Amino acid sequence: MKRLFLLLSATALTVCVTWAQDARSPFRKGYTRLGLQLPGNRLDNTLSPKENILKGNLGNDQGYTLETGRLFYFLPASSVNLFNVGLDWTIFSATFTPTTKSWDNYADKTTGYSKEDFSTKLMASVATKLGPVLSINPVQDLIIDVRAQASLGVYAIGPVYESFDNTEGIDGPTNAFYTFPNDPEASGAKSVTQGFNTLLKPNIGATVRWRGIGLAADYSPGKLNMKYKAIDNGVESTGEQKVPLNTFQLKLSFQGKK
Repeated sequence: MKRLFLLLSATALTVCVTWAQDARSPFRKGYTRLGLQLPGNRLDNTLSPKENILKGNLGNDQGYTLETGRLFYFLPASSVNLFNVGLDWTIFSATFTPTTKSWDNYADKTTGYSKEDFSTKLMASVATKLGPVLSINPVQDLIIDVRAQASLGVYAIGPVYESFDNTEGIDGPTNAFYTFPNDPEASGAKSVTQGFNTLLKPNIGATVRWRGIGLAADYSPGKLNMKYKAIDNGVESTGEQKVPLNTFQLKLSFQGKK
């Protein structure tokens, strides 16, 4: 009887250990998200390129986003059932939105502009995001993540507009607008970095997933402090203005097992 008891005890222990090794918490940590950055503000054909950009009308073309990150839970993932809390660090987030279609349509429908007047027709960014997350596990392997993050990013905003009419006495474009200082005397790293803008703004998002696959949505409002340069009838000027830069993303989310 004693031997039988020891045998059953050993068998039960083995089963428990095996089950613990195979069981996976639904609160998975690492993730990769891939999806779309939905269209922004439509261009207004009654406004100049400068007026459109400073109003935040950058084009309504579809963009793309890729990001990877990790959830750092405050509670051990294996010891909780209903919810968990922690930090969501999106370590790397990149977006790319070509706006060629919007600006080509603008040139076709607006008197005095041609497609050749516009170059660098895109919006792009690289950012990192960090903030608290609440994860809810209402049933089985269904998880709902709700996050509020601070996003710090570097942005490249286009297009560059330059119009040449060969006016006598004017060397260079007669009319132009640059979304950066465009200092021809800048050298070294500044000659490259002057084309980029940095922005710290909030990001609010949620992910609904079953096990490792889900759907994520993020909304990030903000205003970019844009230092720009303009040329109007050969006369140069510089300025600085806060430009609305609100983004909405819809992504597939792939969550790791650990």
